Amino acid sequence: MINVYINKEIDIDIENPICQYMKWEYFDQLLKDRLYTVKRKKEFGDPHEKYLPIKETVPFTPFGEKLNEEKWTEYIKLRQEYYECKDLPTACWSYDTEEKEWKWKQYAGDDGVCIISSIRRLMNSLSSSKYKIYCDKINYAKHRHYKDLEKQLFTKDIMYRDDCEMRLYFILNNPITDIDTSKPSEEKLIKINVNPREMIDFVIMSPFTDITTRKEKRSYLEKMGIRTKAK
Repeated sequence: MINVYINKEIDIDIENPICQYMKWEYFDQLLKDRLYTVKRKKEFGDPHEKYLPIKETVPFTPFGEKLNEEKWTEYIKLRQEYYECKDLPTACWSYDTEEKEWKWKQYAGDDGVCIISSIRRLMNSLSSSKYKIYCDKINYAKHRHYKDLEKQLFTKDIMYRDDCEMRLYFILNNPITDIDTSKPSEEKLIKINVNPREMIDFVIMSPFTDITTRKEKRSYLEKMGIRTKAK
């Protein structure tokens, strides 16, 4: 089991399900290699994953008043810290397990799956001596006048609220000795050992997969010891 730090307001003893949509190729590789692949934050499409939204976070100065130099210095420091976090390996799950067509199309395609798990199952399934995980629900807010880096990392624009995201950041225990290469920031992905049968409660197969392929994949997953559900 990997060391995990979770917001104390989240009760992991309550089996609230979480889910993650993924393409079949990625899912099949996870089962075969028993490795959970995680992107770095900078690889996400949203530019706010790399930079703070200037209009919403720059210190407010009433018209005609002189800019508060101390507040500006704090903002520049926070912006730099946030930018440096672009290399953080980041995983996104959702606590909204109700199937959505747009999620299938955006994250899984016509042949993908949706993994149903729970926070406890997920954490018990991952194993790494190099990383620890920080986990919390994303806060959705239109204005983000926060000075705290952690709040920024777990906040997204309100337009993303339908994602209902549970976010995981993977932090190196020792950034000097635990790096995988001399230039870890150039690696787009990291791989964490995983026990798929521990991680997965059951799998929902894409409703857009043709019937013949769905039957073949269901048979394959049953042989792998993975429960399936399909509409």
